[in-house]
Amino acid sequence: LKMLLGAKADLVLNGHRHTSNLYTVSSSEKDLFIFNAGTFCCNKTRYRELFTYSIIDIEGSNLSFKVIPVFDPESKHEILREVNYYIPLQIEKKQKPIARFIQMSNSLVSEVNRGYISNFEKTINSINRMNDIDLVVHNGNLTKNSYKEEFKAAKDILEQLKHPYIAVPGFTDSKPLAWEYWRQNFGDFNPLYENEKIYFQGMNSTTLDSKEGFIGRKKLNNFIEKVLSLSHQKLFGVCFFHNLIPTPLSVWRTELIDSGDVLSQFARSQIDLVLNSSPSISFNVKIENTVFS
Repeated sequence: LKMLLGAKADLVLNGHRHTSNLYTVSSSEKDLFIFNAGTFCCNKTRYRELFTYSIIDIEGSNLSFKVIPVFDPESKHEILREVNYYIPLQIEKKQKPIARFIQMSNSLVSEVNRGYISNFEKTINSINRMNDIDLVVHNGNLTKNSYKEEFKAAKDILEQLKHPYIAVPGFTDSKPLAWEYWRQNFGDFNPLYENEKIYFQGMNSTTLDSKEGFIGRKKLNNFIEKVLSLSHQKLFGVCFFHNLIPTPLSVWRTELIDSGDVLSQFARSQIDLVLNSSPSISFNVKIENTVFS
């Protein structure tokens, strides 16, 4: 994905198994369209896309994607898009943002940190010297081993913040008994922060003692309903541990098994910001109307 954005590619055509879909991925310079084909067979089909093929017309900066079911021509549909080019925003030194977030993850608090000031604590002290912070978001892996003492130490450090914060569990916070310790120290696994201008929902994507993550339809639908009921009134954000977008140069093998459903719902909704975790490199990209970090 990083290579495609860096090469300023216009169009990527992928195979698929169930149903066709189209995403606009935006860098700071231009749009990239990723089109996933449906299926031209009777296996693994959904949503009336049995035996489909696609026609893609390109005229100047305009693209037309036609999805045509061979045996049900009445169900054909067309998606129209236009390639946009962007001029990077010039931010003035004294310009005040709509909202300001601090994002962090993988603090990995352990017994080894006892007795001296850790880098995590130094970071908290630095954040406390900043002004106009709306919310500090910890994307998981607070502890190294999910020990009871580690959760207590992580809680004590986060409580030093002078700004509001929310935290969600990561893989290293999900060993056996960890969730009981989480409840004792942090309470809700799906914390919510809301003020007059932002609505930020934390979601627990971890499964106990597994690297695989899962959001689930019920949790996702409840959040989307809230977004739709308050759309355009506030800035909407969501955070969870597992990556929704593949991160370049990352060797962290954690997977969100329902990432396709989650991405589809977010792309169709008025969600402004999605914050995930990666231990290797920060990576930001815009898909449809949502910024992923």
